Amino acid sequence: MENHGLDIVIEDLPDSDEGKLLWIGDKAAKKVIFYIHGGGFNLSMSGASCDFWWYVIKQVKKDTGVDISIAILRYGKRFPPAKSMIPPLMLQSL
Repeated sequence: MENHGLDIVIEDLPDSDEGKLLWIGDKAAKKVIFYIHGGGFNLSMSGASCDFWWYVIKQVKKDTGVDISIAILRYGKRFPPAKSMIPPLMLQSL
C-alpha cells in the first residue's frame, strides 16, 4: 500500500481474541466500507485485494467527490476455546 500513498492503520478490536481492523484511507471519511474477505475463515487476504480497494477509493472520489475508507477485518485466533463451539473468527465477524 505504500506504493499508493494511502495511510494504513491497524486497530485492535477489544474482546475479540486478537481480531483487528485494517483501515485503508482516512478513518474519518464520511463513508466506510466494512469488508470481510473470503477464505472460509481460514485463508489470508491477498495483496491484490489491497490494490483493488485502493482503486475503489480513488474511483469513488473521482466519480462522486466522496471520500471513503475501507475497514478490513483481520481475523485473530482460528480455533475455539474449550468453552465454546463457535470459531472465534465467526464471532469476530459479527
